[in-house]
Amino acid sequence: MNRTARSTALRVPGDGGVTGLGLIIQAWVWVALIGGAIWFLIMMITGMMRSTKPDLLVWMLTLSFFGRGVVHGGVGIRLSSPTGRPKPAVHAYLASALLQLLLLFVVSARGGSLAFGSALGSTVLLLAWPVTLLWLIHSDPVGSAMAARELDAGGEVGVDRNRGVTGAALLMVIAGVMGAATLGTTLIVLREQLAAARGFGAIFLVLALVGLTVRGAVHAISGFEIYRTRALASIARSSNRYVAVGFITSALFLVAMMAAGAPPPMGFMLAVGISLCLAVWPVIVASHMTAATTGAMYTVHADGDVPSIAPARDGGVATIGGLLLFNGVFRLSTNVARLFDIEVTGMLGGMGAAAGAQDVAVPGPLLIGLALLTIWAGVEMIRVSSRIRLAASVYALISVITAAWSFIVVSKHLDGLLAFGPMMGTQMLVPLMVVSVAVTLVVPAVTVWVAFNAKAEMSPQDAADVF
Repeated sequence: MNRTARSTALRVPGDGGVTGLGLIIQAWVWVALIGGAIWFLIMMITGMMRSTKPDLLVWMLTLSFFGRGVVHGGVGIRLSSPTGRPKPAVHAYLASALLQLLLLFVVSARGGSLAFGSALGSTVLLLAWPVTLLWLIHSDPVGSAMAARELDAGGEVGVDRNRGVTGAALLMVIAGVMGAATLGTTLIVLREQLAAARGFGAIFLVLALVGLTVRGAVHAISGFEIYRTRALASIARSSNRYVAVGFITSALFLVAMMAAGAPPPMGFMLAVGISLCLAVWPVIVASHMTAATTGAMYTVHADGDVPSIAPARDGGVATIGGLLLFNGVFRLSTNVARLFDIEVTGMLGGMGAAAGAQDVAVPGPLLIGLALLTIWAGVEMIRVSSRIRLAASVYALISVITAAWSFIVVSKHLDGLLAFGPMMGTQMLVPLMVVSVAVTLVVPAVTVWVAFNAKAEMSPQDAADVF
């Protein structure tokens, strides 16, 4: 590598957030693939029961979603690996998305439903993220971070000895707080119904809900401990604690669903699928933290002979930037697609349903504006620019306004919601509404915290370059 490339790589603060982004992609993709596989099996069983002849093109289109997901997961693995080369995987991911789009056009044209608006919306929906990843890996600072990896793999320099541990810890804090808040509120709201429940299955169901709430708390606490320490033993202890609780609660949920009498075969498949989804992130955390704490090339010795990991040169800012970019592009693509009446739930399965549930009460133009601001904030934080505090503050402010808007709109239709769920009175529904809005502010809150705390986490030299 020439001297110019070497000097550029050495100026990169951290890894450009690619390690954390790779972890995010892995978690998202494997959960989506498990959900898609369950849906696929249910459709097959339903089809066989009805003795319908499968349509070859439709099956090819369905399988293309799985193929794209597998390639996408490969991108995540290569991004999070210290020696990964993500560029070929990203190119393959874009090719799989183009093939998927072509099959969609063929199926739609054959059915006479291919209009310009639907074609444009589908194109945005299916290509937005692959094109974003292509741009990301070919532009600085991520492009330079990839060059730095080549240097590091050759043993010449140590550009980011932290290996994304700090960023992964922040992701654990976010997911843990959201999970604990949601499930904890649900337990409090349903405490009387759960206390009155009788039977073996009901007892296991209560234990599973309590266990998942505890899991969220342990998740957040373990992530915060990892964020605040550099000692390898402490990192391993905190991550192992969460992983153990994660696996136990995943198995407990499966036992609870079986004890509650999940009807076979579809009920059983759903129970297994959800349990596997619950185990995805613990597996990723276990793999990533084990590699970080046992790999000699990522460790330094500080405070005497105490094995420690190097601090993140970006203070975890770039990983949060990757999360914002991922979230912003997904929200932008889904809401642009809705402008053309594209059925997002049908196109993206559970992911689309989640996006629809989150954005149902907010006008489309406001959501698109929020998505664009989220993307801008994410890019600023990935670049670790001098505007990270401004970007974080603007993103948080718009998120609060959007959350307040959503809560006000839903509150005005409270009577209508009660009509759909007469067993849930106002005392039960309002707390669930409040926490559902509050958890959407966890990411903005952590973003602001990280942006304003980054200077203290960075070395004086890196902080001087940014601030």
